[in-house]
Amino acid sequence: MKRHPGFFKLICLGLILFNLTLGVRTGWCDNPDITQAGNILQFVLPGIALGSTFIAGNPKGGFWDQEGTKQAAYSMATTAAFVVSGKEIARKLRPDGSDRNSFPSGHTAAAFSGASFLGTRYGLAFGVPAYAAAALVGYSRFQADQHYADDVLAGASIAMLSNWAWVTPMHDRFTLSPIAVEGGAGVQVAFTDAKPSAKTGSPPASIGFPNTRFSFQFGPSFVSENEIGGQRSTDFDLTELGDNDNPLTTAAVRLDYRVNETHEIGLFVWPMEAKDSGRLSHPVLFQGVSFPADTRILSAWRLYDVRARYRYHFFSKDRFVLTGGGGVMLQHHIVRLETEDSKLKAEEDDLSVVPFLHIQSGCRFNEHIGFYIEEEGGWLSNQWFSSSAAYLQYDAGNHWDIRLGYQYNIRDIDAKEVDNRVVQHQPYLVIGYRW
Repeated sequence: MKRHPGFFKLICLGLILFNLTLGVRTGWCDNPDITQAGNILQFVLPGIALGSTFIAGNPKGGFWDQEGTKQAAYSMATTAAFVVSGKEIARKLRPDGSDRNSFPSGHTAAAFSGASFLGTRYGLAFGVPAYAAAALVGYSRFQADQHYADDVLAGASIAMLSNWAWVTPMHDRFTLSPIAVEGGAGVQVAFTDAKPSAKTGSPPASIGFPNTRFSFQFGPSFVSENEIGGQRSTDFDLTELGDNDNPLTTAAVRLDYRVNETHEIGLFVWPMEAKDSGRLSHPVLFQGVSFPADTRILSAWRLYDVRARYRYHFFSKDRFVLTGGGGVMLQHHIVRLETEDSKLKAEEDDLSVVPFLHIQSGCRFNEHIGFYIEEEGGWLSNQWFSSSAAYLQYDAGNHWDIRLGYQYNIRDIDAKEVDNRVVQHQPYLVIGYRW
């Protein structure tokens, strides 16, 4: 009996999004019990995943799922390698300033490595509670001020991609079929060896042509402008507070579903966050609170970008690519200032919805390589944004692809009492998996 191979991926993404939504409202509050639970579960989940292989059974009738042990080891080792190298390359300062090991979240990666193995290898009954526990681990790191939301998102994405590269479903390795014999009836059990394809290095698809794609995008984000103003604020630029490094490594995820050759729907999540400190050259009024010049100020800026999009593929099978469509962007914007002694503090928190249009054009040079240009932009009630991107894509078979690109973003956020203009550019790398 086979199950849909994308079911657990959708569950996992949903739990990550729930985790981030919960964290937005409570992210500055540290609950020691939740923090300790995350510290424990980061070891428990991969331990259970690896230990389960010794009692799960195998086609020969024994207790030990030796293939599962090997796949779990490969998946967890790959996750650990990417996490360690990512921390060394990014050197991103933690939100609490304790060290430069923020990106990606190792706790979250370890927890999702165990959870995604259980879900992929052994099914729904094990996967759903494991993913819920892993989402709690991710939230625990966010609320403890040890990681930004995109650090958590990156840790979960690395673990899931590593899992999909190595792990095959146990249920896809056998089939049950009724048989009739003289004098009775029975059930025939047939095992198959579901090894990765020699051509693509990924598990064979158990349904038709891959029409669902999960992608993980990451790279340094250079912020050239982050201007604040408004009815109760004087004009100033948060980039003046330059104690911390610019750029910050950031991450985003996308889930696209190809309904047919021409129609596609998708969801994009990009949590952008930065904490900084420094001294402003002139007095600043923010949300009615006056912050004096030459006083050390701590800032926290968050912009959570969630986009739902539809697009139409005009030339789905041609060498030249043209797509068009649109959607809506949910934008959660938070700005907070406070003095080092916490005597003065002020915060703006705004939620808005902006419709946008999308267009993409490009050229496929061959079956593996293509170059593409994308533009998304929208406007509503003095709020507008523009996002331009160009990238080179390499398709490694039916399941995996890699994109190397550059994007330029401008936003004017007209909140209730605070205006915020943000200009940023980002070279990025995308790893995508299709099923």
